[in-house]
Amino acid sequence: MEAYFAAAAGLLALAGWSAWMDRRRNNRTSLDRVGWVSWPLVMVLSLVGALMMVILAAHA
Repeated sequence: MEAYFAAAAGLLALAGWSAWMDRRRNNRTSLDRVGWVSWPLVMVLSLVGALMMVILAAHA
């Protein structure tokens, strides 16, 4: 059960980091430097994964 909560915490940290990176990309000064990572997709997938880990921990 603790492993599920640890995985959920890691995924929440990843979601926070991707939100920060998306904000950083939106506020960039050089518009010619575009990124290749879809940060909103990373954030949504990590939030869904964290929710799944919490549900699994609740059932364990």
